[in-house]
Amino acid sequence: MSGDGWEDKALDNTFEIRDEEIDVEEIMRRIRENIRKRKEAGICLEGGIEEVHQDQAPRDQDDGTEPVALSPEVRKDLDYVNSNWDIENNSYFISSHRQVTGRFLVTGRQLVHGEVRRYVDPAIWKQKEFNASAVRLLNEVARSVEQISAKLVDIEGAIQRMRSEISDDCNGQIGRAKSEILRGIEAEISETRSEIEAELSGLDSGIEGRIDVKVGQTKAEICSELEKLGSEIEERIEGTVGEARAEIEDEMRRRIIRINSTVDDRIDAKVGQSRAEFEAGISQLDSVVFPSLIRVSMIGSM
Repeated sequence: MSGDGWEDKALDNTFEIRDEEIDVEEIMRRIRENIRKRKEAGICLEGGIEEVHQDQAPRDQDDGTEPVALSPEVRKDLDYVNSNWDIENNSYFISSHRQVTGRFLVTGRQLVHGEVRRYVDPAIWKQKEFNASAVRLLNEVARSVEQISAKLVDIEGAIQRMRSEISDDCNGQIGRAKSEILRGIEAEISETRSEIEAELSGLDSGIEGRIDVKVGQTKAEICSELEKLGSEIEERIEGTVGEARAEIEDEMRRRIIRINSTVDDRIDAKVGQSRAEFEAGISQLDSVVFPSLIRVSMIGSM
């Protein structure tokens, strides 16, 4: 709440009476109206007026502690509520500048003021107590926040230191572990290499002997298989050659037969053609020779 709001609330809960405004009937009407409203609201006025003791007042931040790390707006509001939580107007003073009637007016005002305070002050004091409690709570919360912030800063610093220490320690341990592991790995590798070389040298001699035996066995098996294959191949070749020979002979016979038939046909055709040509020639000779002979004979007879 801003300062103007608190001042307005304080002014609303007090009466300021001046000489020019004295109206007893209006004051009594307002008092009765206030009493009626409070009765309707259920406010109990029994028990009189209680004083607010100083030990109930809120403690502000001026107690030697470091300021809370709050924003300027929140700090301003906190300072304001610490300075203005008490809304009671104790500076009210009744006086009068009139010389003759002033004493009566002051006495009347004091009586009216007393009656008004009897009905108005309980609400103001309850609000004052509430404000004091709220400000105490706010100050306690602010101190708790400050303590938590300081503890958080200390914790963060401790965590950072522990982190750096742990990091250094871990780096050292990791480096040592790496060197030890590397030495162990190198020793294991060297030992394993020696064992493997020894096993390999032993295996070489055994493998060579086994290879020789296996090669001999394989050679013998291959030779026997080759012999078997040779005999089988020869048999197959002979059978194939016989079959081929028979097929070739059959084919030759068939071809010879076809050739013979073809030759005979050609000879017959050629002989027939020659015979026809010969007969034609003879007939031509006959046609030429017989007339000549006849002519010669006829000439001789003459």
